[in-house]
Amino acid sequence: MQKGIRCPFNGSSFAGIKFRAKGPGDVRVSFGIPDTVPRDEGGTCTERCWDSHGMPIHLTDRWEEYVVRWDRVQQGGWGTDARFDPTRLLGLNFSVSTKELPADFWVDDIEFISPQQANAPAAAGSAEPGKPAKGPKGR
Repeated sequence: MQKGIRCPFNGSSFAGIKFRAKGPGDVRVSFGIPDTVPRDEGGTCTERCWDSHGMPIHLTDRWEEYVVRWDRVQQGGWGTDARFDPTRLLGLNFSVSTKELPADFWVDDIEFISPQQANAPAAAGSAEPGKPAKGPKGR
């Protein structure tokens, strides 16, 4: 068990996150909330834990900007069913499936986005899960 105070972050003022990444490969971006995180990790889940809300992202071998909106995240469907609540964020995770191993990807410039940013034309390109946002490319 981790020591110290662990409390959820209230991300409800935001509509999601954006970040830059490159792969190549498929990763899943997910957000832990108490209902999907085990008790010994700061959550309230007691069985079939870690089915956190998220979305798959297909990375290219170039730096691209990706947007993950709260209203687009879903559970994998194998764990405890929970409603996503951005007022109770416990963590952000980037993971790969075993079929993607070994994995080699980079993530940079992670930031929360406002509802206005989520609805901007640059974010509109990320409406299709796993596709890079249309807009200025990174470094």
